Amino acid sequence: MLRFVLVLILAIPVYGQQTVEVNPGDDIQAALNTAGAGGTVVFAPGRYDVVPSNPYQHQAVRITQNLAGITLRGAGCGTDPNTATILDGEAGFLETGVLIEASNVTLEGFTLTQFWIQGFLLGDGIRNVECRNCWVLACDSGMNTAGTAGLWSESNPDRFDNMVRFRNCVFARGGDDAADIENGSVVVFIQCDFHDFDNDLLAPEDTSVILLRNCILHAGLRSDNIQADGASLIEAQNSVFYDPTADDHEGLGGMDFRGFTYTRDCIGQDPLYMRVGPDVPFLDLDFRLQPDSPALAAGKDENGSPTFAGSMGGGQ
Repeated sequence: MLRFVLVLILAIPVYGQQTVEVNPGDDIQAALNTAGAGGTVVFAPGRYDVVPSNPYQHQAVRITQNLAGITLRGAGCGTDPNTATILDGEAGFLETGVLIEASNVTLEGFTLTQFWIQGFLLGDGIRNVECRNCWVLACDSGMNTAGTAGLWSESNPDRFDNMVRFRNCVFARGGDDAADIENGSVVVFIQCDFHDFDNDLLAPEDTSVILLRNCILHAGLRSDNIQADGASLIEAQNSVFYDPTADDHEGLGGMDFRGFTYTRDCIGQDPLYMRVGPDVPFLDLDFRLQPDSPALAAGKDENGSPTFAGSMGGGQ
């Protein structure tokens, strides 16, 4: 009898806190559910033309509240499917790349492309979410929020414990805003690049807060707006602002600052990327910095020493 019970127990699938591997063509959502809260999902390199099995799911990846603490680890960002994990929304005509509705989530090493509303959508009340080494290319918006949690104090401006954090990420070539932050959200961007969107590069609303540390904001040939609406705030340190088409704008680097926007130790110069511009296809963009880039020493690390701004550092 005991042997029979043991066989039954071993036959029951175990969910939660597992490491699950995913390859192009696999059911991504099933892998997340198998890994469970606190688990890890490891994505192989390749292009994932995502068409969810659930016709009512409009995201390539949905991290629901019952998946708190999960880690999603891609092979890397960029546009080469041999080395990067690329989630592509075109085949499934998907609205969103990654919807995050849970707290304590880590996501790293992905490229999100061709989602017709946004790359990232952040749910209401989430805390302690970190997205690093991710690119969002050719989506309408880079990211939107529904009201993320997190408190920020001017007396302790570099404490980001419970916030939503983006590190070493690129947001480029979108049709709307690079970052549309709403409903009192607090989001921090550390060593990120923002480039070439139709509407605003940054657009916090209501009482939302955007914090920039060691970032580059390059308008390209389209919008140069940094728009803080209502009682929202943008606070930037050790960052680079540049509009290559500027003529009579008064903002730093020719950018058009609107609303409550504060800068400290920032510069307004061409960051000298390796390869950007209107004639460069989005798959060929290169955000590494040229050897004489002023952005190579524009940032400041946690010890106060100079470091590069933007996500990539110097190119060869």
